Amino acid sequence: MTEQAPPEPGAAHVAGQVTFLVCVADDGHSEVAARFAALRARNSGGHVALLHVVQPPEFQHWAAVGELMRQETREEAELLLQSMAAKVTEVTGEAPSMTVREGRIGDEILGHIGENEAINLLVVGAAPPDQGHGR
Repeated sequence: MTEQAPPEPGAAHVAGQVTFLVCVADDGHSEVAARFAALRARNSGGHVALLHVVQPPEFQHWAAVGELMRQETREEAELLLQSMAAKVTEVTGEAPSMTVREGRIGDEILGHIGENEAINLLVVGAAPPDQGHGR
C-alpha cells in the first residue's frame, strides 16, 4: 500500500480517498471525534483534516490591544491543533492537515467545507445525553 499525502486545502475530491474533517475545540468531545476519525481514516486509507474556529475578540477600544488578543488566541488555537494532530498521527501514521479560521463557528465550518472539495465527512463530538447536553 502506498502512502499518500493528505489533500491540500482547496483540493478537489479524488475518487477512493476519504477525508474526515474534525472540528476541534478544547474539550474531551473533540478528542473522541478526532480518535474516531483517525481510526476510520486508518482503516479506510483516508485522511484527517482538523479545523479550529476562533471567535473574533470582543474588545475593540484600542486596535493594538485587539490585535494582541487576536494573536494570542491564534497561538492558543495552533497549540491546540498541534496537540490534536499528534494524537491523530499516532493512530494513522500520517499528519493531518490543520486549519485555523476566525469568525462565527457555523459560517466558518460551512465555508471551509465549501472551499475544500476533498472533504467528504464531518466528524463532531457530542456529550452523552446524561450530561444534560442535546436536550
